[in-house]
Amino acid sequence: MEELLPLLERFGCKIIALTMDDRGIPEDIERRYEIANKLIGTLTKAGISLSDIYIDPLVRPVSTDSSSGLIVLESIKKIMSSFERVHTICGLSNISFGLPARNVLNKSFLLFAMSMGLDSAILDPLDREMMAMIRAGEVLLGKDEYCLKYLTSFREGKF
Repeated sequence: MEELLPLLERFGCKIIALTMDDRGIPEDIERRYEIANKLIGTLTKAGISLSDIYIDPLVRPVSTDSSSGLIVLESIKKIMSSFERVHTICGLSNISFGLPARNVLNKSFLLFAMSMGLDSAILDPLDREMMAMIRAGEVLLGKDEYCLKYLTSFREGKF
């Protein structure tokens, strides 16, 4: 991290910071939050703007632990309510690994995560249904004034 910080500051890069440490990916919300807090402190101290930080609470499959989804959702909520201007991001399809009809779970999880404050995700931007879910989520969460993005996307045939 010490080697990367000067480069990040010099080039004004955005950074994805993972909520894991030498002990691995935490199984609980509090530890993920503590790691996020430490990362944000280190990055801002090095001159990185809060708006350039994307915290990844690390989605794990619900097929291996049924509480994985809730842990990530609550982690997102806690991080986003504590740090104004910080972003959260996740690898969306990780939630459904090993299960059939993964797309159904991915889309559902996306809407739940958006309601907790998730503002970016690693996903397939060519998946028209997924993009429609994002637009619908923005409308339902009050993030699309007068439904303009939703209507524009619909008129452009994006869903």
